[in-house]
Amino acid sequence: SFEFQINLPELALVRFTVLDDDYIGDEFIGQYTIPFECMQTGFRHIQLLSNTGNPMENCTLFIHVAITNKRGGGKVNKRGVPMKRARRAKDYTSLKTVGVKNIDEVFKNAVQSLKDGTDLRDNIHIALATFKDSYFLGPVANLKQCIRLLSSRIANSGELVSLSYSMRGDYPYLEAQGNLPELFKKSLTSFEE
Repeated sequence: SFEFQINLPELALVRFTVLDDDYIGDEFIGQYTIPFECMQTGFRHIQLLSNTGNPMENCTLFIHVAITNKRGGGKVNKRGVPMKRARRAKDYTSLKTVGVKNIDEVFKNAVQSLKDGTDLRDNIHIALATFKDSYFLGPVANLKQCIRLLSSRIANSGELVSLSYSMRGDYPYLEAQGNLPELFKKSLTSFEE
């Protein structure tokens, strides 16, 4: 059984390698590499490949995949507790040198971009969780469901309010015209974040 934490699942590859320790010489039997984002949970048979990448006949590996939380952390945030307070120190991916100067330099230059991408993803995740929490929706709700709920609640509020959708730069923006109740103002503010 193996357990590990993945910080950037969009870039992670999982490699299964089967070796025979008793064999003298080349102990390699087979291997298979899959992007983490493509892994499915549950019991699976993986068709092993040779060292040249060709499928090996009648050679599979039986595995069980369990992913606790696709966005990291392994724990679901408690409702009503702002994620900003629950935020812990960031775990960034650290890169090892491989000994090839050109490759090491390319990845050394990419470290800051990876950190920026991790920060952006975390900030979006926090903003979406805050927006969902303002409507008491679960973590599996999507943005479309939240906006539908917001528009139906505004329409049923009894106030003369209209909600318009526009783009400001590259980002969507919801603007309300009319006398908007305070609860809806907070929701629109969390959407702007």
